[in-house]
Order: sequence, then structure tokens, then C-alpha cells
Amino acid sequence: WPDSGNTELDPEESNTASLSANYADDNGLQLGLSLYQTEVDDMIAWAPTEQDPSKWQPSNINSVEIKGIELSAQASVGATHILFNAELMEPEDKSTGKVLIYRAQKTANLRITQQINKLTLGFDTQYTGTRYTDAANTDKLSAYTLLNIDGQYQINPQLQLSASVKNLTDKEYVSKKGYAT
Repeated sequence: WPDSGNTELDPEESNTASLSANYADDNGLQLGLSLYQTEVDDMIAWAPTEQDPSKWQPSNINSVEIKGIELSAQASVGATHILFNAELMEPEDKSTGKVLIYRAQKTANLRITQQINKLTLGFDTQYTGTRYTDAANTDKLSAYTLLNIDGQYQINPQLQLSASVKNLTDKEYVSKKGYAT
């Protein structure tokens, strides 16, 4: 993109430590729990330039720490399949103590599918928590939840008919400030 490069940009370096526990039984139940911490030096992020705040370019964030916990679950009851995952995260710019921009600290997803012969019906919901739009953490985007439905019909082994409705409730939301969704 013209005039948006940054010759002062350094490569990112990171170290991650994680601890996970998983469980599975003979009935198809699976549970997972993960704790993680990532240290990033010179994280590359889009940021407004000092000369012109309306112009953005890739820039380095000196030191970032991202701590989090993820929970996942999967189960099958007959022809019904359920998938769930949630994450709590603390993405922090260590030099300022502020939350990184556009990083939701809470997210969750739930998907349920029902198999009926050659037909699969699906429902999912996606939650995205609040996100800051500025490095000073003074401007927030609202959290939102989307509902989606879908269906697939297996005509034969090589051909499948699919249909879906995304954002079923016509929820008005913003994922990036200044951009319509």
C-alpha cells in the first residue's frame, strides 16, 4: 500500500509457555483446559503515525504479555453434536499497562448440529467481548453476539447442497471502528 511501509520495523520475537489438560471418555465427551502466557518483543501492530494520526502503518510494540485460559468441550448425544469453547485473555502492552487494541478479552462459541439421515442442521452463536480502539484504552467497541443457522444435504458422496443464514437476528455490530459490518 503506498506510503504505509515502515523502514524502522523490527521482527517480532516471542516465547510461549502453556499447560493443558484434556479428558475424553468412551461416550464421545471431550473436555479441554489450557493456560498460556506469551511474551512478545517488538510485536508488529497497525498504529496511527505520530505525524498524522489519520494515517496508520505497521509499528512495533516494545513488550507485550498475553495471558489466557481456554476451555473447550465436545459431546455427542445420538445424532446431536455439541461444540463449545471460551477464552479469557489479558493482552497487555507492558510498557503502558494498557490492553492491546482490537483484542477481545472474552470470547465464546457454541455450535450444535443435528444429523437427520442425509440432512445436517446447524446452529451456532459467537460472542465477542468489548475491544479498545485506541492504545490509551479510552474508546471501546461494544460486545456482540451473533446467531447463525445452516443446513447441508448430502445428495451423493460427491455432491452436497448447503445453505446458511449468518447474523440471523440482524444484529448491528462493529468489529473495527469506522468500518461497517
